[in-house]
Amino acid sequence: MKELVRLLAHSPAVTAFLKILKTKKSISVKNIFGSAKSLLAVCFLENHPVVLIVKDEIDLEEGLEEIRFLVGAEKSIAVTDEVTTQIEFWQRVTSQERFIAMIKKAVLVLPAPKLEQLKGLNLQLTQGKVFSRNEILIWLDKQNYERVDLVTEPGEFALRGGIIDIFPEKLANPVRIEFFGDEIVSIRYFDALTQRSIEAVVTVEIAGRKIPVTTDRPFLSILPNHFVIFWENENESELQLKDLLPAQNPIIVFDPTEGEFDFNFL
Repeated sequence: MKELVRLLAHSPAVTAFLKILKTKKSISVKNIFGSAKSLLAVCFLENHPVVLIVKDEIDLEEGLEEIRFLVGAEKSIAVTDEVTTQIEFWQRVTSQERFIAMIKKAVLVLPAPKLEQLKGLNLQLTQGKVFSRNEILIWLDKQNYERVDLVTEPGEFALRGGIIDIFPEKLANPVRIEFFGDEIVSIRYFDALTQRSIEAVVTVEIAGRKIPVTTDRPFLSILPNHFVIFWENENESELQLKDLLPAQNPIIVFDPTEGEFDFNFL
């Protein structure tokens, strides 16, 4: 599959399309449907990070499955109404990764963050280090983690004596932090169902769940200009949403019948 993507990325049609895109900030394409849209987006990943804007949750799930089949989960991300997905997106943008982000159209109306506020947003805990339990509890509360008696779901934490159980976002299992005074003496992943330990680790990163400061600008308005954006024309009512896209980025519009560039080979 990687070889197929590589061949398509260097095909005459895609090469010609890239040349056009260097002279035009927006171009529409026709005769490209279904999974071919994801395949075209992946072709651009060799040279550009990509934002693929989708209509709703169904399109996002289907498209993400296709993208991950083509390039793997580590090169893709879904951005939804959940704040944690937005934080991860902007952290990956600032780290200058090359990846594909699938973003729901509803996210476009949200405010953009102040990127400098996202640095150091996550909390890193290491065995053997001294770290005040109260500071951790205050941080968890500020990051909208919910205090419960028993941790079973992401976004929850519990305190029992010298032990803090936390279920961080983006992790498959919760983590148990054991203290002696203010020293972290052990860090263990545990099963949320049985509450039994699975694996001991030396360090763990707890993801933040709250964007500390936002701006009055649209969500994608601060996107670096080397990102290529894919957009689908669906109806006139969504033209205002399209106006929320950054003016400096190349935009590829899927237009079934009126597109300027024909991709009927895909």
